[in-house]
Amino acid sequence: MVNVAGRSKGCAACRRRKVKCDLGFPQCQRCIDLRLACPGPRVGAFFVHAQANASQPAVAQALTRIPPTSALKACRADAFDQLFVSHFIDSFGLPKTVSTGPTWLESLPSFLGARSNALAMVSIRSASMLSYGTWARDEAIQADSYRWYASALAQLRRATAQGRQQPAPALEMAVCAAVMLIHFETWAGTSRNAWVYHVKGAASLLQAAGPEACRWGFLQSVFSHLRFQVFIVSMQEDTLHAFAEPQWLEVPFREQGKTLFDELVDALFSVQRCLLFVQQNVDMGAVKGEEACSAIRSLTDAAANQLSTWNKKHMVFLRPASWAQQACGGELTSSEKTGDADSIITATPIPGLPEAALVSLFHAARLIVTQLASATDGSLRSTAEEDSQIILQANAFSVRSTSLPSTKLRPFLMLPSLKIASLWSPLSEVRSQAGALLLNEQILASSMADLALTSEGYFSQIAPSIR
Repeated sequence: MVNVAGRSKGCAACRRRKVKCDLGFPQCQRCIDLRLACPGPRVGAFFVHAQANASQPAVAQALTRIPPTSALKACRADAFDQLFVSHFIDSFGLPKTVSTGPTWLESLPSFLGARSNALAMVSIRSASMLSYGTWARDEAIQADSYRWYASALAQLRRATAQGRQQPAPALEMAVCAAVMLIHFETWAGTSRNAWVYHVKGAASLLQAAGPEACRWGFLQSVFSHLRFQVFIVSMQEDTLHAFAEPQWLEVPFREQGKTLFDELVDALFSVQRCLLFVQQNVDMGAVKGEEACSAIRSLTDAAANQLSTWNKKHMVFLRPASWAQQACGGELTSSEKTGDADSIITATPIPGLPEAALVSLFHAARLIVTQLASATDGSLRSTAEEDSQIILQANAFSVRSTSLPSTKLRPFLMLPSLKIASLWSPLSEVRSQAGALLLNEQILASSMADLALTSEGYFSQIAPSIR
């Protein structure tokens, strides 16, 4: 017998605590108030053992009113899809202390509701089911997610096999599918570097469409999201992606403008441009020439100015409190060069993992820039030692943080900075500590393990001669 009267439909957390649940969806208000992880109320049929006589008139009459099985399945699937997608979106834990603007996540419910978009539907379902199933430790949901992943992968291959530029609706669905499969691999890690292939696939779809196609709507917001993943991949491969070219830095943001994250990624691309130029000159044996040194100083000055502007504009939102003393506990310190060359020491508790990642990335970028500037006798004041220490402190805070996003996303957020500290810090003890942190169990169990284990990438060949 299903859905027996008197049987609680409350969420699992409220049932365990034996308190009344308000059945809020996707999370009940009681769990929200108590800051508990809420799986949501029971939305499907559940079963209890009971005896019934089918000859009884009431039972027989009830059986005749049961709707068709197909209608029940569709209704139940819609409810579960909503639960899975809501959990997936919440798992990103976007910072509420800063304005991030419209995100690609907001489009997922509408894509899922458009039944004609089978490719988007199965890819969204695969990643959101795995996210929820892993969190809820539900092996049945996890197993189903893998079946949807296989279906999404096959459909995506068919959709992109023709190799020609796709119309806007089809392009959106293909890019959505590729990005969702990236996040599936974030959780599953079905094979080493599978997520890298999905990143490259999604980026190539956008490249083929051109920057003008990424000025509005879903493609604009997903392009903004994808740029950081492209940065990670290209750093590991010692390259500079096309997304760092001027038209890609400008055109997609003409209407929407840039968020603080967009501006930070711009600065990261500028740092990457410095690294690639130095690498090319090292390969040619021309890095010590005056012309090369002048060009490197010009590039590092430009990157330093971008980072300085970002720091002054946005760090106040990440560190709302400041005082002139060294940080302790969960607080971080930074030193910013002012017009009169004075150093302002600021410190604040970092609210959560996303904020810790932003702070860490900023200091990782500044670490590289000041190291490159020092190697060419640049005029920039070196903050490399401070930056190195702050990267470690931010990582320590991120480990202790219990806030969203999901811990499955932590390696993607924190690994780039740790990798940079392990290679570029002027302090040997910091390099050793960062290298040890890359061997963290959580990182090694993630799809980022190969990036953590290899000594290559992140322009490691030139780092020893620079630091």
